[in-house]
Parts: sequence; structure tokens; C-alpha cells
Amino acid sequence: PQDMMGQMKAFMDMQKGKKANKTTVSTKNILFIVSGAFDQLGENVRKRLNLNRIGFGSSDELLSSKVSSSSFLGKAETRDFIDYGFEPEFIGRLPVRVACEDLTKEDLSEILRSSEGNVLEQYRDDFGGYDIDFKITDDAILTIAEKAAEEKTGARGLVTVLERTFRDFKFELPSTGIRAFEVDSDTVHSPQSSMLELLDQNRDQVDDSMIYDVDRFTDEFKRNHGFELRIRKPAKIALIKIAVEENRSVFALCERKFSDFQHGLSIISQRTGKTTFVIDKKAIEDPDKELSSWVVESFGQSKETSE
Repeated sequence: PQDMMGQMKAFMDMQKGKKANKTTVSTKNILFIVSGAFDQLGENVRKRLNLNRIGFGSSDELLSSKVSSSSFLGKAETRDFIDYGFEPEFIGRLPVRVACEDLTKEDLSEILRSSEGNVLEQYRDDFGGYDIDFKITDDAILTIAEKAAEEKTGARGLVTVLERTFRDFKFELPSTGIRAFEVDSDTVHSPQSSMLELLDQNRDQVDDSMIYDVDRFTDEFKRNHGFELRIRKPAKIALIKIAVEENRSVFALCERKFSDFQHGLSIISQRTGKTTFVIDKKAIEDPDKELSSWVVESFGQSKETSE
């Protein structure tokens, strides 16, 4: 039993030593609806009906080659579904079969424009979670619809095309200062180049956001370990350059670069009492080497103090 009362009753019966009663569900008055997009099924039916034979044939046969294969779905029989891959026991329990017409690019564009809770609005909500908004042109909607129609998977094709269009934007833009962008036909055709162009046009915002990421890391490092890292501007620029080259966020790069610093800085602080450290470009280029030299110097300072 899935409901709470049923589970409680079964638990009480088990405590009393009773065996759990098996539940039987009658499917007599239950209607099962199964749907799907069958790309090659229509073509298989066409071949079975010999309406696409090579050679001389009737005018009807010649015209049939120009008819969309999906038009033959209504003539599908049980054996066509079995040849397509369905188990005979399963397809035999689906006595009523209805073939739907292909969704045209006009239908798909209408879904994007007016369907409640359509996938485009879901992407808008996803970007809204990062305080990013986008506008989409009519040409872009038509292009998305055309590409989705080529997928031949019904409305699911919209998900495929939109994911291909927005994938790079979803990963890149949240770590930048960009808060709005426009999707046009070129964006749908070439999403990656459009994203790179957008980043280039907003380079100042990107740099400001990346510098903020450096400051955010130093604030978190101080909260977690009690040491203040004062990263000079040339060092910040070096971090940003490396992050762009490695296609990763500045914050993640800082975590990797300074992953062992808390241990070395603890040794230095114990011997010198120092809690503030200046990070220059040399520490970015080779953080382990620079940290080691600081530790060695701290031992020298300790000896001088003791003398």
C-alpha cells in the first residue's frame, strides 16, 4: 500500500503476527494511454504496402513516394509494431491505435509563443534564478521551430534544439556580470560563437565580475582560516587570464591555487604572529614555490628574534 493509512494498517497487522494481505487492482475500468513519436515506423509501413517499389508502377505508387512517411502511420498493424521493437505481449494489449499528424514548424512555433508552461518559459525561469533575462526574436522562434521539425520527434524536438542553443549560456553567464542578452536566428544557428561575441561585447562587466570573485574568495578564506590574503591587482589580472584560458570560474581557480596555503600560513603565523599576507604575481605563477620560500624565511626570522 502506498497511502499512509494503508501502510499503518499493514504495520499493525505485522505486529499482531498477521500476514500482509495481497492487494489486487482490477484494471477493468482503467484506461491506459500510451503515446510516442515513431520516426521510422511510417517508412516501414510504406515498404510493407509496396507503395515505394523501384521500377514501373501505377501513378498512385509513384505519387506515394512523394507522400510523407508519417502519413502511413494510420495503416500500421500489430506486426509493424512488433517489427519496430515492441513485445507482442505489450502491443497486443493496446487494441485502439490512433495516428496523429506531424507537427509543422508553424505548430511548433505556436507552442513556443502561446503554450502555458512551455519549455521556453522553463529556460526563462532557469536563467531568472541567476537574475539573468533574455529576449527572443520572432526569427529565432521560427528557426527553433524549423530545427525541431527536422528532429521528427514532435514537441520533444523543441527541448533538443533549445538545450543545444542555451547550453553554453547556462554554464558561462552566471559567473559573469551579464544580466540580459538577446536570442536571434544567428544565436540558434551558432550558439557558441554568439556566446563568445556576447562575452567580448561585455568584457568590462566580465572582468568586474571576475575581480569580485577574487575578493569573494579572499573573504571566504579569511572566514574559514583566519588569514587575510591581499591580492595585488597584477595578480588578480593573472588569475583572470588563467581562468579564461582554462574555461573555469575564478573562484574555482583560486580554490585550486591556494588549496594548501592554510597549512603553510599556519606555520608562519605560529613563528611570526603574522596573519596578513600579500599575494603578488609570482605567487599566482607558482604558489607552492612561493609558499615554501615564505615558510623557510619564517624560520630564519624566528632564529634572528631568538638571538
